[in-house]
Amino acid sequence: MAMRMLAGEFYSVLMKRLRTREGRVYFLHASVDTDPSNSELSTASLVTEVQDDNLAPVLRAYHAEISKMAAGDVDPNLLQNVRNELIVNRAREKDSTLPSKYAHQYGRSLLHSGRVVTTRETYEQADAVDEADVARVCATMLRTPLVCYGGRVAQPDVDATLKECYGAGPVTLPAA
Repeated sequence: MAMRMLAGEFYSVLMKRLRTREGRVYFLHASVDTDPSNSELSTASLVTEVQDDNLAPVLRAYHAEISKMAAGDVDPNLLQNVRNELIVNRAREKDSTLPSKYAHQYGRSLLHSGRVVTTRETYEQADAVDEADVARVCATMLRTPLVCYGGRVAQPDVDATLKECYGAGPVTLPAA
């Protein structure tokens, strides 16, 4: 839910800031992959394409918004929007007659809880998430190493921004 609040739909914090107000990105995609047996193996991803001169400001904005939410500055209306979105998406999955939708839903449920979670339980879990939960997740994200993927050329302002925000330079992977 924290990632959807940061970079989900057009109402998300980073989309409003980086696309609507500053015009630095066209799209943002956020996702979380969790490992229920070892949280150290869980990852959060934020994907976008930016022009080289926008990369450092986008990284600063990402860090600033996560920092605000980690400090407890979580908009309760935005949290409710994300809750509603989760409930609607779950209802759509439930109404689907495609076996692949059921397989995905049941597989994730078994992976995370060891059993199939009912739709009612999903609604209850979504309603139970509060601002403190979002702040806790964002605080964890601030301690997570940042990996930059792509053919980025060396840019002193980007490297300085990453050191300023995260205490170290990025792990840079070459483009495929």
